[in-house]
Amino acid sequence: MKQVYYFHDDEGQPVRTWDLADSASPLQLLEASYDGLTVFDQQGQVVASSGIPFMEQAGTFFQNLVFQVVQSGKRVSALFQEGGENFLVTASPVFNRGHEVSHVVCNVRNLEELGFLEREIQYLTLLEKGPTPSAEWTAYREELKEIITRSAAMRSVLTSALRVAQVDSTVLILGESGVGKDMLARLIHRAGKRRDRPFVKISCGAIPESLLESELFGYEGGAFTGARKEGKPGLFEQAADGTIFLDEIGELSLNLQVKLLNVLQDRNFLRVGGVKPIPTNARVIAATNRDLEAQVKEGAFRADLYYRLSVIPLVIPPLRARRGDILPLVRHFQELFCKRYGFKRRITPAALNYLIRYDWPGNVRELQNVMEFLVVMTPGEVIDVEHLPEKIVENVQGGRVSPKAPVPEKARLKEALEEYERALISRALAEHETLREAAEYLGIDLSTLTRKKQKYGLARHEG
Repeated sequence: MKQVYYFHDDEGQPVRTWDLADSASPLQLLEASYDGLTVFDQQGQVVASSGIPFMEQAGTFFQNLVFQVVQSGKRVSALFQEGGENFLVTASPVFNRGHEVSHVVCNVRNLEELGFLEREIQYLTLLEKGPTPSAEWTAYREELKEIITRSAAMRSVLTSALRVAQVDSTVLILGESGVGKDMLARLIHRAGKRRDRPFVKISCGAIPESLLESELFGYEGGAFTGARKEGKPGLFEQAADGTIFLDEIGELSLNLQVKLLNVLQDRNFLRVGGVKPIPTNARVIAATNRDLEAQVKEGAFRADLYYRLSVIPLVIPPLRARRGDILPLVRHFQELFCKRYGFKRRITPAALNYLIRYDWPGNVRELQNVMEFLVVMTPGEVIDVEHLPEKIVENVQGGRVSPKAPVPEKARLKEALEEYERALISRALAEHETLREAAEYLGIDLSTLTRKKQKYGLARHEG
């Protein structure tokens, strides 16, 4: 039997029709929705639902909304509070051929998620416009397209990297483990004039000292037991006119530090067992998560080598210092692993809140691993707090608990949203040292934060 329903606007004017004979079933449409959706008949009975967890507790609340819509024939919105969270419920009429309200569709949206969605929209807008109007970003959009960031601090580091890529100065990249030092080194190589030359990487801490010298500089035939008769070129030779990336440079022994210093000073080296200097034109980029200045004072790292390496120092801030990057990185890895493994996953606002507030001691690498774990190991399509690693939940709950914005009992929608916004901004100002950092955390620009701070009469915040 063919059924046709008419959808009307708030003034009762028809705007479109829904022909069930030519579309998916109502249940399929509900299940495809990201929001919580429930369809009621005229008597307030549930006809179909995509699942609203607090439906039983809020039965009277929904029935009252349904009766208001049936009587007025117009859309009605109201606020509902459950479990310390605030929800916006919108009830919309569905008319039959006789232009009578036959059903009411209730849409439920967590207000906190509205904030997350706003941040994502602003982030996507930034991507469309380009992270910054600087000449470097415009000229190297292709090189930057795989880098996920919206943080002003990180964009500053990337801009510096693009500038230093145009010269041959030695670069020292500093930052905690997992912040993206390898990514930055590769960006410098790709954006420079050596982009078509080799990029060679070695982790100085992953190879025993007895083998590291021959890996770096190569060896002549018969130089040691087990050596090839014809010898072997080292990484400096393989890099040729390209780039050699010395990761974990702080792990280098004092003996090899001397030999690396000679390479930087004289632009040549000796193979193990060799007597003929071999010239090198490779660009050197080094990186470490150690405090090299402290190592110099302790005598564990040569001062002359440190000064040679740190001609251009680039410091990558940890992820906890650029929380504005967490949400886009979560979305990036969520999409990446869902596509890779053929899964469909979505993350609840509560789980997102934990991910954003977690300190991420392992930085981007840890976030990537956690997202792969969540996509693979979550039993259903919805990733919630209960699926997060225990260490994340404990870390967040062990910190300061931010108060939820209370919803006044008879508040209008605009007033409730403003109160919620005020609470979010107040929390951000309290948890960040500068206005700029607070703005990045909230996903808004500095001028918007300043204006809203004045609007809500929040305490002056220097920075």
